[in-house]
Amino acid sequence: MKTEYYDLRDPVEREAGIAAGSRALISKETVAFPTETVYGLGALARDAAAVERVFTVKGRPLNNPVLVHVSDMDMARETGRFSELGLELAKLWPGPLSLVVPAASWVPDRVTAGLSTVGIRMPSHEGALDLIAVSGPIAAPSANRSGRPSPTRLEHVREDLDGKVPVILDGGPCQLGLESTVIDVTGRVPVILRPGAVTREEVAALVGDCQVAQGVLEQVEGTAARSPGMLHTHYAPRGEAVLIRGGHGLDRARALRAEAEAAGRLTVIVGPNLPREQGMIPCDIMGEHGLFYALRAADEMGAQFVIIMGTGTAGEGLAYMNRAIRAAGYRVLEESR
Repeated sequence: MKTEYYDLRDPVEREAGIAAGSRALISKETVAFPTETVYGLGALARDAAAVERVFTVKGRPLNNPVLVHVSDMDMARETGRFSELGLELAKLWPGPLSLVVPAASWVPDRVTAGLSTVGIRMPSHEGALDLIAVSGPIAAPSANRSGRPSPTRLEHVREDLDGKVPVILDGGPCQLGLESTVIDVTGRVPVILRPGAVTREEVAALVGDCQVAQGVLEQVEGTAARSPGMLHTHYAPRGEAVLIRGGHGLDRARALRAEAEAAGRLTVIVGPNLPREQGMIPCDIMGEHGLFYALRAADEMGAQFVIIMGTGTAGEGLAYMNRAIRAAGYRVLEESR
């Protein structure tokens, strides 16, 4: 398959790209498109066979649900049933927030992984909104091979999906660099299933309380995930990875790197607030040069061992640590102060 590329930052290509993407979606194909969080791989949410192609292209486990992306509240209400709590949090749309609500009867089981709920998101990226508005609700996980770091730039999508999808829409680097916050609003208190740029502190300030699901920072077993990113090892670099968290972690990381390199293994340290020196890849907790960007950079260097530095879990730190723990395959070294 030959993949067509369109740069949405160019007005002429933008119009042609949205049209080409919509045609591909209506033809039951998949399309990669940018959002403010990461690039998505989408199919028409109403078409179970088309959604099945998303799983096939990604190599995605079938018990992992996908989010439905909408362009306005009318489309959101057609996709799920919103409580007062859900409607209050929907005031944060458009943006990096997905709300888990009871699914409408038309939503295919392939989208929900057989659950009675569906995650709905209204992105703020204008290109994504235009594509959804002309095509209808789009079911979309991140546009990468399953298990790999999520793509935040065109080159990441090209590396994983060139020749596998008919259309890739280029929106440049993603502003936030981590997937959306996913919040279950089916109960009386909102529960974060996957943290993101919309923080628990922000949610609690808006509605009075916010809980965090057990699986956010721990490995959870089960037959079906309540949210994307809960059951499986995700975001992993090609090399072995380990996460260090604690007060003197950088000293431990340097010692580990020296030991690994003495054994002939190319080793890099990635994380926030690192000094700019050889063998280190500084990254933002949230932003276009975030963790996924750093892990992809480690892969480009051919790193055989990747040491990920931890951070605190307040604010956006919770989202960073959620991804870092999974990228390390839950291999965590605790470093006391």
